[in-house]
Amino acid sequence: MKIIILTGKHGICTMVSDDDYDELSKYRWFAKPSAQCFYVCRSKRVGSKVVTVRMHREIAKTPDGMDCDHVDYDTMNNQRENLRNVTRLVHNQRKCKVKE
Repeated sequence: MKIIILTGKHGICTMVSDDDYDELSKYRWFAKPSAQCFYVCRSKRVGSKVVTVRMHREIAKTPDGMDCDHVDYDTMNNQRENLRNVTRLVHNQRKCKVKE
């Protein structure tokens, strides 16, 4: 497990699997608030638009139309073994852990 420190003034970091660290650390990641928690995101230019990429979906290679959730409800734990691709009917219903 390795740590990536996020940009911004939240002072938040995320945990990632060793195998993913080199690729993920090439980008500037930030904590984006969403409902009761934060998600680890980066911005990406696609043509003339800027889109938001969520780290957990990138790691899990989540297909369109599916969700990716954190098994332990901790959205800052982006280790591969903590992520699973699920249908919208199956994803975690419990509130995520808030880490500030």
